[in-house]
Amino acid sequence: MTHSGLTNLVLIGFMGAGKSTVARICARRLGMTLCDTDHILETRFQASITQVFAQLGEKEFRRQETNLVQELSTGSRQVIATGGGVVMNPMNVAALRATGLVILLNADTDTIVERVRHQTHRPLLMGVTDLPTHIASLLAQRTPAYREAAHCTVEIRGLTAAESAANVINLFKTISGEGK
Repeated sequence: MTHSGLTNLVLIGFMGAGKSTVARICARRLGMTLCDTDHILETRFQASITQVFAQLGEKEFRRQETNLVQELSTGSRQVIATGGGVVMNPMNVAALRATGLVILLNADTDTIVERVRHQTHRPLLMGVTDLPTHIASLLAQRTPAYREAAHCTVEIRGLTAAESAANVINLFKTISGEGK
C-alpha cells in the first residue's frame, strides 16, 4: 500500500536512537532537504538545546518546538529529524503525519544507555545519577506515544547508522511510492 501524499520523511524516537545521523544519510541519498528540529532551534536561539531548555523552561521550549513542527510540516521533500519529546504533543503528531511518513527508530534501554552515557548535551539527563533506571522510566513513558505516532518502525539494535538509513529509505520508497 502506498501513500503518495507523504512527501516528507519524519524520524522519531528516543534520544540516542540516531535520528540526526540517520536523517543526514537519508537526506543525502534521497536528494531531500535535511531539517533537524533540535539543530534549527539551536540556530534560532543561538544556544545549545540544553541552554535553550534551561533559559525557556520545558513548557516554552515545547511551545517553540511545536511552532517549528507546524512550520516544517507545510514543506515537502524534507527529511525531518525530531527531538525525542515531539510526539508527546498530539498536535505535532497530526502535523507530521499529514505530509510525512513517520518512522520510529526504536532502541532498547541498553542501546540508549551505551550511546548517551558520556553525552553532556541532553537536558533530560542533567543531574541523573542512575542512568539506566532513568532512561528505562522515560522510555516506558514515551514508547506508547512513539508507537502510536509512527506509520512503521525500524529496530536499530545492532545496526550501524548506514544500515538503519538503508532500512528507512527502503520503507520510505515502498510506502510513499517514491522511486516507482
